[in-house]
Amino acid sequence: MRGAVSTALLLLCVALIFAAAPRAFAAESAGTILMLKGDVEAEAADGTARVLAKGEDVSQGDTIKTAPKSFAVINFSDGGKVTVRPGTVLVIDEYAYGGDNDGAALKLVKGGLRALTGAIAKQNPDAYRVNTPVATLGVRGTEFDVRWCEGEECAREEELLKEEEGAEAEATPAQ
Repeated sequence: MRGAVSTALLLLCVALIFAAAPRAFAAESAGTILMLKGDVEAEAADGTARVLAKGEDVSQGDTIKTAPKSFAVINFSDGGKVTVRPGTVLVIDEYAYGGDNDGAALKLVKGGLRALTGAIAKQNPDAYRVNTPVATLGVRGTEFDVRWCEGEECAREEELLKEEEGAEAEATPAQ
């Protein structure tokens, strides 16, 4: 009987370790979804995909994808905000804040974004960059807008942008 209890306790401990392991090795949060509209998903570096909702975390290595007529506002942990526009694919290549090597590198694969930078860019503008298929943007100000589109995508996105800016204005408290 004593051996069975010891074995059961050992198995219970092993099960608890494996249950906690994914959380222990999960990527540290880079930011939180402040608001979104429509269908927005994130694909982690390991290939697992999830549908995003308001209040969910995004991490370094995540690829954020917005469907047409959808957008998301990410509140990064350094206080910066990035609006991921409709039909966009954005990769959070690098993100670290609160340590010795603060920095952010976003990759705009397609679509557009609007950024209001936070503490990383204020402390060291060279530590914050946005890469596109044709250029790397360095930050010299605190707010910028970038789009990567072709042909009809640009016209369609312009229409959606007007909708998005209206929704953003409603969600932003007056200062």
